[in-house]
Amino acid sequence: MTDSRWIRAYNGKGVYISGSASHKWKGYWFDEGAGGTGGMVYHNGNSDVGLLCAKGIVGDWVGGNSDERIKDIIGRSNSEEDLSNLLSIAVTDYKMKDKVEYGEKILKKVIAQQLKTLYPQAVSFITKAVPDIYKLSEIKDGYIALETDLEKDDRVKLIFEDKEEVVEVIKTDKKGFFI
Repeated sequence: MTDSRWIRAYNGKGVYISGSASHKWKGYWFDEGAGGTGGMVYHNGNSDVGLLCAKGIVGDWVGGNSDERIKDIIGRSNSEEDLSNLLSIAVTDYKMKDKVEYGEKILKKVIAQQLKTLYPQAVSFITKAVPDIYKLSEIKDGYIALETDLEKDDRVKLIFEDKEEVVEVIKTDKKGFFI
């Protein structure tokens, strides 16, 4: 490769991914055939994924199937109620806990946990490490003595001097957790 930061398609060629890999995630996805009429389906397990991005995707546009011809419309939503719900969602100013990656940049977005209470179908869950614990600790016999709110089956990214590793929490107590 001639580029040290990107895998690049030359001469205006697109990128086609025919293969996939199994990825564990949980959340909602739209299934055109759900219950015979299409709808949101909850998933918790492995799925074949063609592209998994740890960071955002940037482009001129993103396509998705939203044409009315592929839907069985069951009625119009209540616009007044929808507007009232949208106005009750708090837009939040915040900084990311990962100061190395994001610095002190101030962001403005809605918080998924609040949005989920009004529109659960708009929020998906992905099983991966959440970068919210930035503390130095030691591992001894698979135990990390670090007070957290982690639970069994949570995933933790461990950052070592020479590598990073995502591991699953197998047991917790008040003073730490086992991986």
